[in-house]
This record gives sequence, structure tokens and C-alpha cells, in this order.
Amino acid sequence: MEEGEGAGRTVEDGGMIVAVPGTQSVSRKTLPATLGTGTGVAGQTSAVPSSGMAVASIVFGILAMLAITLFGPLAILFAVPAIVFGYLAQGRIGRSGGALSGASLAKAGMILGYVGMGLGMLMALFFVLVFAGMGVFMSSTRPGLPPAPPAVASPGTSPPPLVERILDPRRASINRARAEIQAMSLALERYRAEFGEYPSVAGGSTDPEEMAKCLYQALSGDGSDKIEGSAGGSRSTGEAGRATDGLVFLDTAIYDRDKVRRNNRGFVHADYYLQDPWGRPYRYQKAGDGVETQNPTYDLWSWGNDETGQKPESWITNWQ
Repeated sequence: MEEGEGAGRTVEDGGMIVAVPGTQSVSRKTLPATLGTGTGVAGQTSAVPSSGMAVASIVFGILAMLAITLFGPLAILFAVPAIVFGYLAQGRIGRSGGALSGASLAKAGMILGYVGMGLGMLMALFFVLVFAGMGVFMSSTRPGLPPAPPAVASPGTSPPPLVERILDPRRASINRARAEIQAMSLALERYRAEFGEYPSVAGGSTDPEEMAKCLYQALSGDGSDKIEGSAGGSRSTGEAGRATDGLVFLDTAIYDRDKVRRNNRGFVHADYYLQDPWGRPYRYQKAGDGVETQNPTYDLWSWGNDETGQKPESWITNWQ
């Protein structure tokens, strides 16, 4: 090999000419790596291709994030391939000896995949709990369960088929009647604790409105002329507790009498008697008043959606 100094000097090395103007010529074998390799121009490096699996990983990771905004559990379908492709890409890149790039893409795709997997599983669990809660709620409102007295009329009477009860469009009215009968039953116990007995209908009347008026007066304290044994009883005027020195046994918060007087469809009728959701008087009969009763204390019931009183399976009662 020959070497020399001065401008424009060239040096031949192994059959190749290297021109180094104004400096000492240098062998190609000692050129720094920064000057490049191959036939490219000195100072430039060839582009290293990215791993296709790394690209797939980041794409699936982004799709997993987008899926969360649409339907959370769907993100799991994209998160799994994002994680798998990320692992495979990292392995290939490591074994390529620098021939493949994209390690950062694979890592980012795996991170998005794990995030999507976690959020997707949490949202899937949320939906499961919501649907399970709805199922429990709907089961608890079916007839025959303990929250309120069951809708039966007399001993030995079978309730309607389960399918009919679930599909009954008047279920809300039935549940409301049960709640009102339960509230009246509690109020009657308070009345008995105060006066030592349950109220009796004046004159032993079995007229539905007279029964319901007796029930209203006894529980609200508004008048007493419909209650047996009330000498010089007064008529109802709408003032609760007027005839009982302020005692009110029925929680007046469960009805709005001002609203009732406008439409006569609420718990208290404008003529001051308690009525069911179908606009008919609640029936009440104290045991021992010369009339046979189902209970040893008193009977309290509604005909429900039975307009004729001939379908006891539709009644809502305080017995059985």
C-alpha cells in the first residue's frame, strides 16, 4: 500500500482508490463505521425495516382502545392479538441482530393490549352484575314471594299461572293494592293498641262504601259516624285527627287528598273512603260482628281487577 500527502493525492489499497484531498490518505479498511457501508454515500445508512408483527401489535392495541368506547368487553378481542403479536415481534427483533426494528412499537402495542384487556374484563363484570341485579329485582316482584300478602281470595284457591302473572299488564296496580293493604293492617294494629279493639262498621253494614268509610275514619281520625259505638259521631271533613284528639294511625304520607278530590282515583276518595287502585272501595269486616270471616281478627281485601266479585283468584287479601 502506498500513502502520501498533498492535495489531490490518491492511495490505492487492494485495487480501490481512495481520494483524500489535502490530507494523508487512509485505507478503506480503517474508515469509521459512521461513513457507512456498501455502495451508499459516506455518512448515510440504509433504513432498517420494521417488524410486521410489531406493526400488527400496535394496530390491535389501538383498536382495543377504540372498542372500549363502543362496547367495553369487545376490547378483549383486540387486546389478545396485540399482546401476542408484541411478544412475537420482540423475539424476532432480538434474534435479527439489528436487521429488524420496531421494538418500541411492539412494547407500546403490548401496553395498550394489557390496558384494553383489563378495562374490557372490568366492563364485562359490570354488565354481568347489572343483569344479575335486574334478574333478582324482577324475581322479587313476582307474586307469591314474601314482600306483601299474596293475591289469593280464599283457602284452597290456586293463584293464577306464573306466566299469566308475569304478563299481567296490571301488575303495578296489584303491587300497589298489596302495599296499601299492608299499610292499613299496620294502622289497624295501632288502633287496637290505643282503643283495645278493632273498629266495627256502624249498624253492621256490609255495604262496600260503608265499610271503606269506617276504615277511613278509624285510621285517619277524620270523623266517627261510620264507626259502631261512636255516640254522636261526626262526619268526615278532610281534617285528619279531628275526632281522635289528633291521633292518626294511618301514615297520611302515602296519599294526597287534594289530588284525590280532583280525579277520585287515589287512595282516599272525595267522599272520604279508602279505595283500591281500580276505583272500588276496600272491603273491611271485623271478626265477631255476626259475619263469618277468614281471619280471627278482621278481613281486609280488594276485588282487584274482578269487576263482578265472582273471580276470587283475582282478589288481594290479608289472609293466606
